Amino acid sequence: MSFPPPSLPLGNVSTGSGRMEVLSLSSTSLSAQAVHASTLSRSAAEAAGRKLHVPTLVDEVRARLRSYGEPVMLFGETKAAVRERLRLVMGRIANDGGDVGGAEDKDMSGRGARPGGKDGEGDGRLRREKKVYTVAGQGLVDARRKIVNYARGRARARLEGEVERRKKTRRRLDTGPGEERREDEFYYLDGGDVVGGDKDEERSARSEYEWASQVGLEASEVAGDRPVTGLACLGGRDGAVVTGGWDGNVKLWERDAEAGLKVKPSRTLGEEEERVTCVRAMNGLVLACGTGVAGSVYRCRAGDGDDFAPAERVELRGHKMRLGRAAFHPQGEYALTTSHDRTMRMWSLSTGQEVLLQDGHFSAAHGLAVHKEGSLVCSTDFGGVSLIWDLRTGKKIQHFQGHSGRVLACDFAPDGFSLATGGDDGSVKIWDLRTKSMRSTAPAHRRLISTLEYSASGESILTASYDGTMRVLSARDSSKIRVLEGHDGRVCAGAWGEREIWSVGGDGTLKLWRGN
Repeated sequence: MSFPPPSLPLGNVSTGSGRMEVLSLSSTSLSAQAVHASTLSRSAAEAAGRKLHVPTLVDEVRARLRSYGEPVMLFGETKAAVRERLRLVMGRIANDGGDVGGAEDKDMSGRGARPGGKDGEGDGRLRREKKVYTVAGQGLVDARRKIVNYARGRARARLEGEVERRKKTRRRLDTGPGEERREDEFYYLDGGDVVGGDKDEERSARSEYEWASQVGLEASEVAGDRPVTGLACLGGRDGAVVTGGWDGNVKLWERDAEAGLKVKPSRTLGEEEERVTCVRAMNGLVLACGTGVAGSVYRCRAGDGDDFAPAERVELRGHKMRLGRAAFHPQGEYALTTSHDRTMRMWSLSTGQEVLLQDGHFSAAHGLAVHKEGSLVCSTDFGGVSLIWDLRTGKKIQHFQGHSGRVLACDFAPDGFSLATGGDDGSVKIWDLRTKSMRSTAPAHRRLISTLEYSASGESILTASYDGTMRVLSARDSSKIRVLEGHDGRVCAGAWGEREIWSVGGDGTLKLWRGN
């Protein structure tokens, strides 16, 4: 009996008759071979695509697909799927030895992957990654100088105060057997770290928790015919709040002196072209943004009789897709916005000109919070990532990832050491900026968390959710203090007032919550 040479595949050879006979494969076998070859080719293309730089902006993705002769979008395909298809196409071209046009010759670890090229052609040396810097405009240089000067003194005072508090705490903890401990001081350790202060601090926290546990609905007013999604307390006006909704109106609400705690609409500050989904207020300024590509800043000037004169409006235009959230910089001259074009931008409040464009997200950017000192900014995205940026240098200094879904809300603690985030999974996560790790997590809601905000003392966190409730949580361990129910449907935003809580929802109402 003779056998075929070793180089001949045995999948279609019959040797039962004692002689070599090559048989043709069945259609099922041929189909299986084709599927297997296609799978191997796709896997190789995906592996190559992960090493390439793929554009993120929609226009750039479409332009690259056109250059390859590929359709810009298939039926039922999302924008994220279009970008992944582009990555696959570029991977296949790279595997075939073609030029992908803009691909980087480095792998994901940052090491050079291909020898040769401009810097080491033919000598086998690995190409070194080159950092490219762009010249900052004078407006950005001036803004960074102002932010550095603003943050420097506040950071020093905060850190020196924390050092003194810890020194004092350690001295009292190390009191010897023969020494007396002052009765007005109280200290405790949590996981080996000092987290308490004197008894006045502990008493203040306990008082806030007791007040929050008794909060109930005090007043409710119809704020619009459509869902009201933006809310902010206007500083400097007792009981004044600003709302924005799907009708595009930005409204100012004030306390009705004759009706006690009830609120009344004072006037409409402005009317946006699209739905308003976010409203912020600071020092008589109101910042509104929504589903459009531009935000608006309204300057509320006090007129005769302490009434508001017509508001001056400055438009912030530059994003290529709808906006996510907006925030004022505490320095007072700048505002920041996030957008679904995957960028965060900083604007001059006086001119409305763009000062900084910061990209780095791989999915739609949404949540936004500014550190109380103004040095750091947190932006979150639909990919479940929270990025921490240093405005003084423009660099990303940290990222946090732990939510199973979009991260829609974030806020820095007043002490500057913690960051709280919430999103699609209904959980609240508190991150320690010093250890760069998650400190605690709590399943707060059954549906997504729309907004999240620390109280002024930093002891409590207020969350609003699409499950129709708001919750007051302890910032120390994320434990539940109070559940507020009253909206007919989703709660779109919640905000702390002066010993009170405000909320707006999909039922078109503005509600005031107070405790004893």
